[in-house]
Amino acid sequence: GPNVMNAAGTGFIAMDPIFPLSNPALISVPAGFIGAFLGTFLGKPESYDKYREVKVKSVTGYLQLK
Repeated sequence: GPNVMNAAGTGFIAMDPIFPLSNPALISVPAGFIGAFLGTFLGKPESYDKYREVKVKSVTGYLQLK
């Protein structure tokens, strides 16, 4: 956006902004939610055993070495 990219050289990057909104979150946040929603339904489901393994690792920090 213009806050980061500015042709006058006052921004972080001296070039024309790719996206003209000063607050690009108006577009990027809904796009992220839509992407997460589609990824949830279009993604491959994992097995229940893999879910349990990841849950134990995240809660306890226990790493079982094979």
